[in-house]
Amino acid sequence: MVIEVRDIASQLVNIRFTDIAPRDLEAVEHARQHLQAGETDFEVNEEVAEKRKMEGLEDMLSQLTAGSNRGQFESGRPTIEDIRLLKTRLEVLTQRLGLSFG
Repeated sequence: MVIEVRDIASQLVNIRFTDIAPRDLEAVEHARQHLQAGETDFEVNEEVAEKRKMEGLEDMLSQLTAGSNRGQFESGRPTIEDIRLLKTRLEVLTQRLGLSFG
């Protein structure tokens, strides 16, 4: 069970809010309208752009790190299905330990 806990924890560490948060459909549609209008220089939220840049650097560093856990997710970034699988594994583990979370 200790190995299972460590494996789950090592995979949870790689999950970002952006991996599981629903997409901002309004922002996507807004960007699509700009692209359809032929605009390529529309303003991008600086905070979002900086966050994407930082996440890109984190991804590059994790690829270079020995023993990286990135390979555990088939697509490189965890998907909602990966999260569901981890949740199920955690639920099974807590039941085996006799723990209850309500």
